[in-house]
Amino acid sequence: MSDKPKWWPDNPYPKSVFPMERDMYSEIVPNEKTRTALSGMLGREFWDIASETIWDAVEVEIEQLQAENEHLCESVKAMDVLTEQIVELQESLDESIKFQTHYAELLNMYDGGKRIIFKNSEQWIKRLQALKGGE
Repeated sequence: MSDKPKWWPDNPYPKSVFPMERDMYSEIVPNEKTRTALSGMLGREFWDIASETIWDAVEVEIEQLQAENEHLCESVKAMDVLTEQIVELQESLDESIKFQTHYAELLNMYDGGKRIIFKNSEQWIKRLQALKGGE
């Protein structure tokens, strides 16, 4: 299986430690009935070992994913708070621009000035960015 996840456990019976090849098995255990019985018994043992090893690895991965999920949930909560703050700041800026526009209109009427009248906060931000760009 080449598409194993990164957490998949290594084979606990590496060829470097257990070098016997499959074709040698019938030479070592020539009796077919004994070989079948031995294969079944070893298969059960190895299945249990493999199952426990894989399950242990799965449990560790689940714990890590749960920890990551908790971290992501905290990040989402923090983003929600920041989003609410941004909305509140935008509303405050919008109200401030309304007042600024009102006073600019009044002063322009009073003294005939040509103060900039902003239609909305986006226009005000663009003007601010233009001023900063000119520094």
